[in-house]
This record gives sequence, structure tokens and C-alpha cells, in this order.
Amino acid sequence: MQIHPTTLDSVLRFLGTEGQRSVEAYEERFQKLLRLASRFRPLEAGTRLLEVGIGTGWFLMLSARRGLECVGLDISPQVIAFVRTRAEQDGVSLDLRLGNIEETVLEREAFDVVMAESVFEHVEDWRRGLANVAACLRPGGVLILTSTNRFSPRSGEYPLPFYGWLPNRLRYWLRRTLEGPDIMELGIDFHQFTYPGLSDGLKEAGFSRVYDIGHLLDPERLNHPTWWKIALLRAMRRSVAVRRVMLTFWPETELVAIK
Repeated sequence: MQIHPTTLDSVLRFLGTEGQRSVEAYEERFQKLLRLASRFRPLEAGTRLLEVGIGTGWFLMLSARRGLECVGLDISPQVIAFVRTRAEQDGVSLDLRLGNIEETVLEREAFDVVMAESVFEHVEDWRRGLANVAACLRPGGVLILTSTNRFSPRSGEYPLPFYGWLPNRLRYWLRRTLEGPDIMELGIDFHQFTYPGLSDGLKEAGFSRVYDIGHLLDPERLNHPTWWKIALLRAMRRSVAVRRVMLTFWPETELVAIK
């Protein structure tokens, strides 16, 4: 996506809602991501972290508080300014850069972990973006990626049942009509992914291993276990057919890729 120096209504709406939440409100989500990354790479003082699409800055700020060296990349000058001010008020040091993941020149093999939560659906040339991420990771580096899942009955992109099933043109028309033309500049989901499609894209980009939610969720260690969640996860691990069906309709794509 292109960088837009002018103020966009879609950015103002985002900062006006999500920006009101405190950094501490994300602690539970942060701890979950921290545990996930730590399964593949130790996170300690000096670990170099890149976040693609920084949102309101909560992940970078909580990471910096723990001694990680944090770099954030975003295409919105307004978002960069918001997070920079927030970090200064919090007393943490962040390296915030304006640019997109397709074209920004990043240091080669310089990062241990890359975080990309709900980002790549908004990246027009997503394959080029993934290749850039792979190039900036050190050998054995970890990418944690969440994005859309096309056939999920519910989407985090828009509160309309079966939203991801809609053809691109219809999705674009719907969002422009209800949210204004700025949504096409920053905020629109250009892509509705599937687990197989995104997994293949990661391997093509240069990642050696890709783990999906069936690998990542341990039925014996769920935060909020119920009998049916445990049964489904066990079935996913035993049966390829069950796994494929579950991944098709899972609420989002959640993948960990190792370089």
C-alpha cells in the first residue's frame, strides 16, 4: 500500500476507538503472543523485534518494557505520530519507521522475531511483502502472522456474516458505501486468505517450516478449556480430513513461520 501523508478518516476512526484503550488492557493478549514466540525463539533483553503494522503501539511498548529492541513499520504518518507520543509518555524507546513492507529496505538478517497481526490482508503485493520479511529475519528467526480466513462465517474485518465469502468488488463497494472512500487508501482487506494459500506463500517466500493452529494449540493447555474445544483439537491432530475442515472455517489464519 502507498503512504498517504494527508489525514485519512479511516485512521482517525481507528485511533479514536482503539487509541482510547490503555496499553495494559492488552496484557493478556501480549502474554499469549509472548508464550507462542518463546516456543520457537528465546525472547530476552536484546532480542530484535520488528512489528509490521503497529496499530496503537501496545505490542511494541510492552515488548520494550521487557528489554527487547523494538522496530515498528507502518504506512500511516498519523499512526506513527500517535505511537511515538505514547511511547515518549511511557518512557520507552521505539524505532518507528514510515514505509510499507513491500518496498521498504530493511536490514538483511537483522531481526529475531517479526510480528504481523492483521496486516497482510491489507498489503496489495503480499508475496513481495513476505519475501521482504523473510530476508530481514536471521536464520531460525520467527514470523508470527494472523490474517483473514476467507470461509470463516465471521470476519474481524467487518461485522457482516460470511463477509469474507463476498467477491472483491462487492466487498470494496460495501466498505466504500458505508465507510467512505478513504477506506480504500488504508483499511480495506485486499485479500481473503486460506490456510493452504498463505502457508504455500510463506514457503515460497523462503520459510523452511510453517505451523498452523492445529500445531500451535495444545488441547491439554488451553486458557479456557471446555470439553468440546478439547475434543475438536484432539480430532484435528488425529485426522487430516477433520483438520482441513476446521482450518477452512476457523475465525482467522494464525501461522508461525520459521526461516
